[in-house]
Amino acid sequence: MTQTKFENEKTWFNAIESGQTEELHKKYDLAVKNTAKQFGLRYPLYIDGETIFSKGGESENRSPNDTRILLGIFQNATKEDVSKAGNAAQKAYKKWEKTSYNSRIEIIRQAADIIAERKFELAAWMRKWEK
Repeated sequence: MTQTKFENEKTWFNAIESGQTEELHKKYDLAVKNTAKQFGLRYPLYIDGETIFSKGGESENRSPNDTRILLGIFQNATKEDVSKAGNAAQKAYKKWEKTSYNSRIEIIRQAADIIAERKFELAAWMRKWEK
């Protein structure tokens, strides 16, 4: 595997240089519209590949910008949930520490690619979470 030097994407500066600022705004506006469709949903815990609706109840999370906007309903993890998550993390770490350096790099790069692909969606969510 050939290693490449990391370089920040510079999304806005690249859009300016390439004359694509309108396209960038359209992609962001679409992401804002699409994330709004997810507001108010119930979100489970994910522990060791399992979807869990906790016995600890749920909490609403509202936008600090506009508390009328219910961003989502999230699980309150119990001590048992936290213990299960810790055990799952230890199990995963044992596998991770045996993973080769090159494989780890590939996994991290794949994660970075997913984040880059979803940058407009992530930015739209962050906009609703910030004060």
